[in-house]
Amino acid sequence: MRMMRCRKRVFNTTRSTVVLILTLGLLYWFFSSGGENMDNNSQDNYINARSIPDGRARDCKKIEYDINSLPKASVLLHVTNQDRVTVLTSVLSILDKTRTPPQLLLELLLVYHHVSEDVLNYLENDTKKLQKVHLVEIKRETDMTTKSKLMAAMGVAKGDVLVFLDADVECNVGWLEPILAKIAKNDKIVAVPVKDTIDSLSYKYETSSRPVKTIFSWDLQLAYFEVTFKELANVRSEKELLTTPAMTGTAFAIAKKHLSTITKFPFDDSLELSFILWHCGWELRLVPCSKIGALGAYELSKIPVQHTMGKVAELWLGDYKKIFYSIREDIEQKTYKDELKQLTQLKETLQCKTFDWYLKNVASDIPVPTSDAFMFGQMKTEAGNLCFQVVISQVLEGLHHCNPIQEGSILHFGKNGQIKHKDTCVTFQGQNYVVMTPCDSKDKNQIWSLNSEKQLKLQSDDYCITHNTDPDDDKKGRQVLMAQKCLTSNDNGVGFQKWHFTHALKKR
Repeated sequence: MRMMRCRKRVFNTTRSTVVLILTLGLLYWFFSSGGENMDNNSQDNYINARSIPDGRARDCKKIEYDINSLPKASVLLHVTNQDRVTVLTSVLSILDKTRTPPQLLLELLLVYHHVSEDVLNYLENDTKKLQKVHLVEIKRETDMTTKSKLMAAMGVAKGDVLVFLDADVECNVGWLEPILAKIAKNDKIVAVPVKDTIDSLSYKYETSSRPVKTIFSWDLQLAYFEVTFKELANVRSEKELLTTPAMTGTAFAIAKKHLSTITKFPFDDSLELSFILWHCGWELRLVPCSKIGALGAYELSKIPVQHTMGKVAELWLGDYKKIFYSIREDIEQKTYKDELKQLTQLKETLQCKTFDWYLKNVASDIPVPTSDAFMFGQMKTEAGNLCFQVVISQVLEGLHHCNPIQEGSILHFGKNGQIKHKDTCVTFQGQNYVVMTPCDSKDKNQIWSLNSEKQLKLQSDDYCITHNTDPDDDKKGRQVLMAQKCLTSNDNGVGFQKWHFTHALKKR
């Protein structure tokens, strides 16, 4: 049996390697010929990208756009030392006339900053015979920020709409028209394509069935969260715009005329830009009919790190900054007088909304820790590396791979001993199962304590919340929470009774 498992693993790895080699070979075949493999029947010498599944919904495929009425776009592809095959896959997908109407693409700018000599060489050699493709070097001593990308674009891009893409994306069929159509109708919309996933090893393109939006956690880092079924039920069809409270900045489109105003704001990263847009008159919208693939699209390692959290807290969060500082005690509280003065003037001029308005009207599904919570976030078992998750379709609640984009993964552990998700609480039930029931402060089966061994113990009895395999044979090995006799630190299996929450909240 061991040998069979080993052979299967080798086969999967080999298959991924073969696919990658084929992809590299095809791209090398095209570009080593100096562009001779372009479609010569096309006036603009456009080329054909590899074949991928059309990820659009049925409603999207039915839409017919009046191409001549749509604004022209400049696409800015940001290259940051990605490998050659990744960048060229992006370039091919943008220039392929079956995916991007040539009439709408004014130019493709490959924007680079502090890249290696090898990367610069392949950029120069591979693109020199491609029409509409230009290299743009950003000369800065410091790292590129979201703001510096926007400011650089103002000086070089000619399109009425600017589309910013990272160089690890692959544009799908009909990706550009929906973006331009939405901005043409309302130029205050900042349009964000919906991402499909490209496997980082095999380069296999996998379409997503449910849109994922970007939110933020209370340590002011970005996170992904699936669009809720309630939100999907509120739209008339699959082609309707969806709200996203924030964006990563890896793929978005904006009317160029607004950049001069937006860049007056003091900001660096994409979360700050998201706050500016929503507070001050713009809208961040997911465009479901615009699909692009991205390498490891929803991997946590792919989320851009936000570097100016303290400044963001002071400038934007208002009274909610107490939550941030209760999580990030390591960050010193500062005043940022100059930035605050500049921001206050701009807010008055543009009649910007408050952060409280933003939470209630835009980011209502971002959970705010309850006032008495001292633990908050995902509840993760130490031994199994799984997280508790409230699953609406199940009578019993279970353990799943930790995934912050899922509904039901955020819990509040209050000082009164209740572990809450919305208006339900973790409850000890007969037969030792742990389930979610309506919160009742008088129910002794909902009152838990966290001891020094990181065990969640029922205060009224010697039972601890335990990660276990469901003893019901019909459940086929489902991982569940059960309340079992508390183990000591020396007992085997005690790790299945140890729990960690994402955030420990200090005094607020």
